Amino acid sequence: MRTAWLKLLTLMCVMLAVLAVMPGCEEPTDPSLEPPEIETPSTAPKPATATSPAAVATPATPRTPAEYRKAAEAGDVPSMLLLGRSHESLGQKTEARKWYQRAAESGNEDGKAALAQLDAPPTTRDASSTTPPTDAASGNGGGGSTAALPRRIPVATLPAGDPTKLRWVDIGAVLNYDDMISDGRVMPGPNNQEVFIGRTTSRDASILVVAVGPSDGDLHEVTSVIRVKNKVDPGTSPRVAQAGALTARITSDNINQREFLEWITKYLQTEQRSEPIFRNGWRITISGYAAEDKRDPKPQLGTAVMIEMKK
Repeated sequence: MRTAWLKLLTLMCVMLAVLAVMPGCEEPTDPSLEPPEIETPSTAPKPATATSPAAVATPATPRTPAEYRKAAEAGDVPSMLLLGRSHESLGQKTEARKWYQRAAESGNEDGKAALAQLDAPPTTRDASSTTPPTDAASGNGGGGSTAALPRRIPVATLPAGDPTKLRWVDIGAVLNYDDMISDGRVMPGPNNQEVFIGRTTSRDASILVVAVGPSDGDLHEVTSVIRVKNKVDPGTSPRVAQAGALTARITSDNINQREFLEWITKYLQTEQRSEPIFRNGWRITISGYAAEDKRDPKPQLGTAVMIEMKK
């Protein structure tokens, strides 16, 4: 009964979060944060020309992780940056520095900035707080030319805790980027017991995370919803990298970024709910609006992919 009630409460939180960004309810935002329009293929075939022998362009197939790494090794700078970001999210600074360095040596300003940020000393922060700040930064949320690379804010060493329990502060540490807004609160639960609900989302609504548990130091359910733009390789999406890093943290590194990317890519190709995946005491399923036969209220933000994790 308690598990069913928590599941219903989690789904209500996700639905309220989605409704909060629907037209008529959203807060005014900087124009640079507005997502670009979806590219829709033309319904009429294009005639072949002397300079364009193909009559109709076929949609690009998402690259596999192996092809993605191969592109970076061949000199593709965006691939270098995403590899660096993925390794940084997983705490693998040596590998992250390697790819940032290669991007910087190619003259890329984002690579130079990421390299400098990686080597910057941690900022001062009250590590005793178990709730991430409501607004990590007041910047433009990564708009403009760096929209695909939100800036990570270093955090101080977290307080020691029970390694068998997931804390809200652990989620905040993984998703501590300058375009994230977070809050957590205790609410009345069944049998006069309190329940903690935490919520963090990006300013452009391309990633949303809701966590539920008996307390902020013992979370039992985490649901992430990420948006992947049409015709965009999921391997180049920072939201996929962030959700993958969070999933790795929750399962105590029993999932790697390459494996997580394969799950997301499979859903985007099939739109079918995955079979349950069990890792380190957590039950994981990959789903979305299409798999659940539900209408997506914001399709212009990209395809919604939901990662449900339950203890």
